[in-house]
Amino acid sequence: MSENLDNQNPLIEVQDLQHYYATKLVLDVKSWKLLKNEHQLLLGPSGSGKTTLLGILTGLLSPSKGSINALGRSITDEPISKLSSFRARNIGFVFQDHHLVSSLTINENLILARHLADLPIDQEWADQLLNHLGLSDHKNAKPDQLSHGEAQRSAIARAAVTKPPLILADEPTSALDDDNAIKVVELLKSLSEEAGSTMIIASHDSRLKPFFSNSIILEKLQEASS
Repeated sequence: MSENLDNQNPLIEVQDLQHYYATKLVLDVKSWKLLKNEHQLLLGPSGSGKTTLLGILTGLLSPSKGSINALGRSITDEPISKLSSFRARNIGFVFQDHHLVSSLTINENLILARHLADLPIDQEWADQLLNHLGLSDHKNAKPDQLSHGEAQRSAIARAAVTKPPLILADEPTSALDDDNAIKVVELLKSLSEEAGSTMIIASHDSRLKPFFSNSIILEKLQEASS
């Protein structure tokens, strides 16, 4: 399980991974490993399979072919219905659209994330995250009372609040200018390290390359027959 992983054992190991939508091949990864604390950029244009790969990594999508071990567990050998608790405990996800629960306050969203991961409430850690992200004054606000940037930072806090082994972010800098893109990436890296998490950012944004020593590049694939 994930507790036994160290810097020599991959958090993620992929072999011969493919995914089709009907007859169209949208993802083809021959081999890929991610080690603990080895933050990586998943870079590619729209339609290159980045979001599909994230869906497979989180157990939300079963690949058409291949194997993937995540956090010491073969997630391609289990039905999607059995992976929800694994996902809640081990993976923090920052969506393009924040996906915060609109009826809950920001603090309640953080509490809910820990509850779904079967973890005790840790208000001290939640407050620390909110302070780090400049959200302390908004902890009792609901998502529709926040600016876009505040909601995005709240989603980052939710991803880190369970201190998961892995944090995934899908296009977190889309539509941001240079200064704000840099701030978001620096926040994600800083909070990932503070939470003891390894981070993958999926993006088409080549401005992010200087922030990562390791990248996996996906190309847009042509239609193929299965």
